[in-house]
Amino acid sequence: MNVYAKDRVFAKILLLQVRSFSDYSTSEPYMLVKRFSQLLLDIIKEGVEAGEIRDDIDPRTIRQVIIGSIEHVCLTSVMFGRDIHPDDLTESLCELVFKGIEKRPGNR
Repeated sequence: MNVYAKDRVFAKILLLQVRSFSDYSTSEPYMLVKRFSQLLLDIIKEGVEAGEIRDDIDPRTIRQVIIGSIEHVCLTSVMFGRDIHPDDLTESLCELVFKGIEKRPGNR
């Protein structure tokens, strides 16, 4: 979110234009997204193995929900030039996502 907040040109290009480009999958922005995505997936899997994250939800689905949520909450602001407040958005998204994936008595 900080990148989207600080570099609006990059955010707008990545969120709105680059992904429809036929060579996106071989581009540097894609490689950055791919590395972040893999790191996030590894963290989620570690959480499942440690019993901290639910094991009844596919880790890839959790990753997609997290990444999609980040992009979606930033997209409107990027499109319309509104301020992005990364700390506030991060806190809200973490609360929502963590409560949903947290391993608790009664869920697998």
